[in-house]
Amino acid sequence: MSEAGNHLLLGVSGSIAALRAPDLAARLRHEGLEVQSILTKSAEQFVTPASLAVMSRGKVYTSTDALSDVWHPAHIELADWADIALVAPATAATIARLAHGMATGLLAETFLALGPNVRQYLAPAMNGHMLSQPAVERNIAQLEEDGYRIITPRIGELACGYEGQGKLAELGDIVQIIAQAMD
Repeated sequence: MSEAGNHLLLGVSGSIAALRAPDLAARLRHEGLEVQSILTKSAEQFVTPASLAVMSRGKVYTSTDALSDVWHPAHIELADWADIALVAPATAATIARLAHGMATGLLAETFLALGPNVRQYLAPAMNGHMLSQPAVERNIAQLEEDGYRIITPRIGELACGYEGQGKLAELGDIVQIIAQAMD
């Protein structure tokens, strides 16, 4: 049985950190959230819809799910369903699409269709050089101005072998931030 205010839409974009999405979804579910997810085409290279569905116990949408039925587009249905929306990991490409209103792909289409009362979060994860690029910094600042809350990436060894900021925030920290949004 679902409670009002506990619908979390999890967007997963194509970073190696997408491997952590099933665990994140399970932890969010344990906090009492009903989780549905959207995987970008590039995220599917790192995590399968089946693994995310099992761990979230919710529906997982992919790039092939543009229509949920004959007349109602999935991006509108999902945007209307969500109380909280989180992109984790959020890549530079996904951040740019959202900052510039580029409705390319189900994740961007859905997040651009979110209503004004949906609490929106981004958890960036990318190479530190990418994260510190002025264009990426501007896009993140724009999304903050638009109402997104940014969950700061950690400093550490990145998948590319570099050391620096860009690691997905600790899952426990993400869950704590989202749990506080429910209060």
